[in-house]
Amino acid sequence: MEQQEDILGNDWRVDDEVKYYLHQTSVLAKYVAMLGMLFALLTTGKTLYNLIRLIIRYGDFAFNAYFFGAIIGALLAGAVYFVISLFTHRFAVKLQLALKTTDQSSFYVAWQQFKMAYRMKGIVFIIYLLFMLVIFIS
Repeated sequence: MEQQEDILGNDWRVDDEVKYYLHQTSVLAKYVAMLGMLFALLTTGKTLYNLIRLIIRYGDFAFNAYFFGAIIGALLAGAVYFVISLFTHRFAVKLQLALKTTDQSSFYVAWQQFKMAYRMKGIVFIIYLLFMLVIFIS
């Protein structure tokens, strides 16, 4: 049986093909992050616009518990999605910088931002599953 070499103990070598894939990853991540931030801003803006329109039209009648909860939920969802997209954008920018300058600290920070984005996505997914479980049980 052949023994595998310990790649974590050795310095990793990044050839041109890996650099190309990392560059493509950073470009696509930047694009997705910008679309995500735009989507979050547009959704939050539309929610605030509709809130103001309903307050003008119906006054105090618009403030029941269901309506208030829906507005708060939509605003929080927009804010959370914006922050996740911001971490993804930071990942893309730092990864592009690291590839251009071969700066190890930028490369490390890029992957920290990537980890934070997916950690937040995981937390949001768990909260969503818990809400679905509560709705399914009740």
